[in-house]
Amino acid sequence: MPGGSGGCDAWYAIEPRGFVCAGPSATVDENDPAVVQLRRDAADLTSPWPHQYGESIWAPRYARIPTAAEQRDTEWYLDKHKENIARAREAKDPAAIEAIDKDLVGVDLSPAGEGPPQLLPFGPLVREERKFVALGSTVAWVRSFDVDGRTFLLTADQAIVPKDRVRPYPRSTFHGLAIGEEVTLPLAFFRKTPRPKWKRGEDGKLAQTGETWPRLGWVGLTGVKVEEDGKKFYETKEPGIFVRNVDAQVVEAETEAPFLTGPDKDKLKWIDVRVLNGTLVAYEGLRPVYATLISPGRGGIPFDGIDPLKTASTPTGMFRVDGKFRTSTMVSSSDENYIHSDVNWILNFSGPHALHGAYWHDAWGEPKSGGCVNMAPIDGKWIFDWTDPPVPEGWHGLRALKEFGVSTKVRIRR
Repeated sequence: MPGGSGGCDAWYAIEPRGFVCAGPSATVDENDPAVVQLRRDAADLTSPWPHQYGESIWAPRYARIPTAAEQRDTEWYLDKHKENIARAREAKDPAAIEAIDKDLVGVDLSPAGEGPPQLLPFGPLVREERKFVALGSTVAWVRSFDVDGRTFLLTADQAIVPKDRVRPYPRSTFHGLAIGEEVTLPLAFFRKTPRPKWKRGEDGKLAQTGETWPRLGWVGLTGVKVEEDGKKFYETKEPGIFVRNVDAQVVEAETEAPFLTGPDKDKLKWIDVRVLNGTLVAYEGLRPVYATLISPGRGGIPFDGIDPLKTASTPTGMFRVDGKFRTSTMVSSSDENYIHSDVNWILNFSGPHALHGAYWHDAWGEPKSGGCVNMAPIDGKWIFDWTDPPVPEGWHGLRALKEFGVSTKVRIRR
């Protein structure tokens, strides 16, 4: 559609629906230098971790590769910092490194072994105009490179950050379970700490066996419940083994869902989140298809008459997925300087509240967020790919308008 308006050279129809404005912010030339560079540094959407991630230790953000003088102007402590890095590289032992500079503990001080890539001077359409990443905020990056003896990271939005001011996050290997023939509900997850196994002794009384289920482990349940000496137990599918109710986050299948209506109600997708239990189950109709642990808001369920944002609580009620984005930077509702860069697998359901991947912790089942529903990255990708409406191939995200079809329902309760 030639003869565009509003700064457009032309409007082009895109698959599966909609139009895009070719002009200052988009082009149909796949060999455009900006397109080539952004494609080179694009997120890996085949992975639960589209980027590499770490925690900022007051990391400065440079718009271009900084000269030595520019680094000293920005980082007033640079000479001492470099001296500590050299000493820490020799020390290696974490205790010795902490004695030198506690901010270097856990920091990867190894060189990249590669020179700087070709870089273009992107503006605010690509690069966020933030000069520093506040302490405790997060950094998402796509590559590292060396310049004059110092290693830098190229962030997801094409800023340049010193690698020695970022502490990489370990990747959580936790993930939930596909429910079907091999794994069925009910089952129990174990959060926080290992949990003891119980078995009947020769006297017929239940006693601890000395063995445990690991933290973030799980076990199938038979559905049989037992009470003995004031303690409540669930029988597990491990022969003769029981678990105490206080040690288990139990997930049971729902048998009613009156909010599912219409001729395709047995296929409609919905998500059931238990805030205090720290669990999530995905359903198609009344058939559970996936179960896992999540981390809800630190404030638990909302307080009457108080905005959940003020108490870091997770809203309860019936919602729908009203937006899906493969990544997006999230800014704290209480401190605009505190950010999580390029959060993965975002499903908006109530204003600023969303289900999303959380690459910065491994405390699944425990309250951790500012009110959102944190999912382990592996779970986040599974849920994102499964939920309706699907994000079209090549798209970064969408708002779940009626034109995109049925949207997955989200029920959040105590």
